[in-house]
Amino acid sequence: MNDAELLFFEKYPNALPLYEKLKERILDEIPGVQMKVQKTQISFINKHFLLVFRL
Repeated sequence: MNDAELLFFEKYPNALPLYEKLKERILDEIPGVQMKVQKTQISFINKHFLLVFRL
């Protein structure tokens, strides 16, 4: 977990465990996935958007 991800969940710490499990599963099962942490969402991307985690 990097600083940008921790900052993203600062206002909603209860959502962090769900995100951690989801992130682990995505990164384990789908090759070539990259993440982009933004102010309002975290995107999981390979050739296309796979998932957007938004609070």
